[in-house]
Amino acid sequence: MSNYMRAIGLCLRRPWTLAVALGCSLVVAGFWGANIGAVYPLMEVLFSGRSLPQAVEHDIALSTQTIAETGIQIAALEREISSATPAKDVELQAALVELRRERENAERLHNSSQRLQGWVNWMPRRPFSTLIVLSALLLAGTVIKNVFLMTNTVLVERAVRLAMWEVQRDYFVN
Repeated sequence: MSNYMRAIGLCLRRPWTLAVALGCSLVVAGFWGANIGAVYPLMEVLFSGRSLPQAVEHDIALSTQTIAETGIQIAALEREISSATPAKDVELQAALVELRRERENAERLHNSSQRLQGWVNWMPRRPFSTLIVLSALLLAGTVIKNVFLMTNTVLVERAVRLAMWEVQRDYFVN
């Protein structure tokens, strides 16, 4: 265990190298998550035969309709609860909770789609053009991720080699 701690101590003599390597690792992790997270929405949009702006517009329309429908259902259910028997009240309360949860989800989708709409307006309106642009963005993300991954590998190797050089110097020079 003492040799392990000594090796850690030798590597910690280069804090900037390790800090930049850690930063590169975090960037790589972010790009991995972004690339993986982008694949499902990309496939969902493209297999539906719509472009990204059309899909966002569809989500806004669908969530607006769901909000209106659940609002009407919630109002009707609240009127029914006020005149319900205690035995029926529990069942109606559970249905009310479910409807409110569905409305909250629709509101969340509506808000996120409206925020996203400003970002996707520059995207092409045709599905195939959307596929090309999104594939190019994924490729660019992969290239950037690989540059940071390579930089991380070089920096970690640098820290290890300098630590090994110190160990060799301590053992073989004396």
